[in-house]
Amino acid sequence: MGEKWNLEEIFNRVNRMYFQSSLNLPNLKWSQRCTHHRLGCYHPQSDTITINRIFDREGITDYVLDFIMYHELLHKKLGVHQISSGKHNHNKKFKHLEKKFLYYSKASDWLNQNNRQLRLSNIINI
Repeated sequence: MGEKWNLEEIFNRVNRMYFQSSLNLPNLKWSQRCTHHRLGCYHPQSDTITINRIFDREGITDYVLDFIMYHELLHKKLGVHQISSGKHNHNKKFKHLEKKFLYYSKASDWLNQNNRQLRLSNIINI
């Protein structure tokens, strides 16, 4: 459980809405510190989704967290290929499915508009 958001509640909502509750609950955690280069990540070896701690606060809307969770659950569902660049993990199929998120444009716009603010907050929180 985070200070503001409960990752298990977010997982349950996204799993029910987009995966018909077919995915098993992975290990869910907030990152130990805020970073400026990752929203979240999925580690298949430990079946763990880690969400950037910078999103566990007031002012972050639920559809943004749902989108980040959805993105990481797509990695869980589709599998992750171990490469350093990550490009093969975001192939055409992945991008097609990612756009099926109900608030894809809204969440993407919010993340793009708040990118600078999130980076400044990150520098303050390190």
